Amino acid sequence: MYFLLLLSILYAQTKVNAETISKGVDYTSKQAYLNGFPQTIQQITVQPNPRNYWITGKGKDYVLATESVPSQVNRLIMSKNRVVAAINADMYKVASGLPIGLQIQKNAVLVSHSVKESALKFPSFVTNSKGKPEIGSYGVIGTVKSSKDSLTIHSVNRNENLDNRIGIFTDAHHISKTINFNGLSEAMKKQVVIVTLKGNSVRAFKLGRSYEWAVNRVDTTFRSNIAVPTNSVVLVAFGKKKKSLLRLVKENKLTTQINLIQMSNLQVRNDIFEAASGYNWLIKDGIGLDLNALAENHDRFLMIVRKARTLIGITANQTVHIITVDQGRRASKGFTMLEAVAQMKRLGAVFALAFDGGGSTEMMVRRAGESPVRTVNVPADGRSRAVTNSLMIATRYVPETSAAYFILPAQPELYVGETRQLTVKLTDRNSQPVDATKKKIKLTGSGVSGMQVKAPITPGRWTGQLAVDQAKRSVSIDITNRLSGMTFNAGKPITLNVGQKMNLIGDGWLNGRKVIIPVSEKNIS
Repeated sequence: MYFLLLLSILYAQTKVNAETISKGVDYTSKQAYLNGFPQTIQQITVQPNPRNYWITGKGKDYVLATESVPSQVNRLIMSKNRVVAAINADMYKVASGLPIGLQIQKNAVLVSHSVKESALKFPSFVTNSKGKPEIGSYGVIGTVKSSKDSLTIHSVNRNENLDNRIGIFTDAHHISKTINFNGLSEAMKKQVVIVTLKGNSVRAFKLGRSYEWAVNRVDTTFRSNIAVPTNSVVLVAFGKKKKSLLRLVKENKLTTQINLIQMSNLQVRNDIFEAASGYNWLIKDGIGLDLNALAENHDRFLMIVRKARTLIGITANQTVHIITVDQGRRASKGFTMLEAVAQMKRLGAVFALAFDGGGSTEMMVRRAGESPVRTVNVPADGRSRAVTNSLMIATRYVPETSAAYFILPAQPELYVGETRQLTVKLTDRNSQPVDATKKKIKLTGSGVSGMQVKAPITPGRWTGQLAVDQAKRSVSIDITNRLSGMTFNAGKPITLNVGQKMNLIGDGWLNGRKVIIPVSEKNIS
């Protein structure tokens, strides 16, 4: 046990990387042993900062669609968003791409939960109009009104669980601009009314806004591929709601409104700006869920199996922690949900949930001093999976032209007389990338030529200075004359006859790389 603990500490200490990728946003990667299992853990920490903001991406910008996280990120970057990090979000119906839960973009509902129980089972990560993050249960409830009557709209852009219910659909439901329903009984198909409302170009409904419509068409025959015409939405009622909607649409002018309700206190939360649902609760009001609580709404086996996970939590001071852990490789075995709870508790989260995991788990980061946003974990499928939606953090900081900080990787020791080309990255005062290739960086010190360092022929420590614009930094490299290994005769077997002599040609190795042994060091005995 003591050996495992010691090995765990040593392993973690040598495998940790931490960097600021934007002011207020830090990225850490590490190798660690948890409960005896190796884990590759990536972490993003977002401090409260009004210059940073959250975005939810949607696969191909349609409800029934999937798209990889890198593709979603690239589209948002093309729309002038300076994305610094991203993760996968909600689970989804594999056959259609339909999210299991809620998604709100720019204060507009793109898709709702199917029923109240779904809103309670699948919590959501949300941000309000001021960018404040929250995790909770949120449900959508809408109304359609005439001058004399009002009916409840139960769901938005959701083509399932509509028995005895009313759903509303926009042309963002599917790229074909048509609607098809899942799971309807034959009895429900015989009790249907389809109402086309014309008047607005709406892809997603602004929370709390009242939309005015004219009744354009009323059908009472079930059919597939129900069209959503331009500047229109479609109301569909089944079962017991058929007669009520038929009665309401006798009046040609109608209004609709969609509101968001916080399920814990039934308050209207039309201030929510972005939202994406997750798979399950991990921590509520500071209390981590035990196995019984985790398994109350989910398969118990799925709570104890080791899988890749995507986790998000919020602390009491509004710091957001995002964690991904890989699975299926020697270096990482994945978390159980109980370990996910413990991990978020260690970070001080008072509310936390798990997003989709397994092959969907993906984290992208714009590394310090770099412009591209790249995948930093190893997805379980070996490649990016097409998922339903994503969560991104972007910044309003505009990169400056003047460099303020050097980003320089830790320098392994050099062998005496060995040379190394230093590679550096630059950031401005807000940790935004500055293109180092367009800067004249000055490196001073003994044995320096441009950005190349030649180690002295005596062991010790070499020290130099880097400078550009406002940025200055010292560089230290340990110099050694101790090899970690040697090979002779290019590593091939040597066969000698009795009394035969041979000059051995030796190659020196230091930490896996071949080095040239100076003449002064070639006294081999």
